[in-house]
Amino acid sequence: MPDQLEQQPEDQSADEKTVRHLEERAQLIDAARESARTFDKAVLTFGSVVFGFSIAFLKDVAPHPAPDTLRWLGIAWALFLAWLTYHTHVIPVWPTSLPV
Repeated sequence: MPDQLEQQPEDQSADEKTVRHLEERAQLIDAARESARTFDKAVLTFGSVVFGFSIAFLKDVAPHPAPDTLRWLGIAWALFLAWLTYHTHVIPVWPTSLPV
């Protein structure tokens, strides 16, 4: 083990460590961005499925719902759309979500 430590020159190891650190940091930031993109795609896909399922349910299973239920369904869709907009536009640019 002491032989392995002696193989690295002392003067260039600090510069090499800094370069390796910056490269690894860039790779981690890229991985975090890709993970966020994948999560966004999954959330949007889920939202589309839920929206399509609710339309199909209204069309095929309950073609004549009570008027109050349509209002609640519209409110739920509007809130879901607001959450998706917030999630995809506001959170990615929020200062605490940026890498340090």
